[in-house]
Amino acid sequence: MSNDILEREKNDRPTNEGMIRGIRMNKEFVNELKDINNLSFYQYNKYSVESRDYIYTIPDDCKAIWMEDLERVDYQVAYNRIMADDLEGLIIVHEYSIFGDYGGHGSVGMSNHRILVSEYDHIDLYGVYGSHMAACRIDKLIHDEEYKDQIFEIYNSLNGYPCIDDEDLSNLEYDLSKEVFEDCYKSDLIDAIESKFEIDIDDYDQIVDTSLWDLLETLSERSTTYWENEYTSMYIDIDTCVESMTIEDFNQYFYKVE
Repeated sequence: MSNDILEREKNDRPTNEGMIRGIRMNKEFVNELKDINNLSFYQYNKYSVESRDYIYTIPDDCKAIWMEDLERVDYQVAYNRIMADDLEGLIIVHEYSIFGDYGGHGSVGMSNHRILVSEYDHIDLYGVYGSHMAACRIDKLIHDEEYKDQIFEIYNSLNGYPCIDDEDLSNLEYDLSKEVFEDCYKSDLIDAIESKFEIDIDDYDQIVDTSLWDLLETLSERSTTYWENEYTSMYIDIDTCVESMTIEDFNQYFYKVE
């Protein structure tokens, strides 16, 4: 081997204490990552029409990224890049922060996602069919040990129990149920009532200060038929609920128009 090559290799070695400490810290970081299940890595690579080139640096104030501007990164490639301190545009996603209209983890993913984005400085990754993921920047995790410990604790806990906050999940599902009730199930409830009592609801008015949502909640409890989550929405068996309805219930909510 020539003296020039030997000299070049010598110059490339980490000789100062800071570089050596950085390599050691990155190695410890990678080892921690390897102990956390259900993680995936992505690279930011947004094409700029103005510069006619790809941008790999995520803006500091970035809150959301279109999924088409990302590229999936293999685990080992990600680990090697972290070891080499090549962190530009590299982000991490936990599986239980994913949700969408046709996939993901439903209301659990929605709840985890909104908590991570609103409270733990994650980036909202959004795509087609209502798909979302919560992403964390690798460089922020490496350079802020307190933040890293906090996020890794959350990620590890999700692998044991896939919900960050049960109360938030409950509130979310309640809001989703009320929303889909107004959009869809209110008319289904009226149709089921008409069928059960063999009436035309147009011959009746609803009593002032009564709520069909309250009626459905009463019937839901009585029939032990509850709202269930499906992707980004909720559903309930209206017919089973209305089977438990009595004429006394009906008279509490409706009166016949003379």
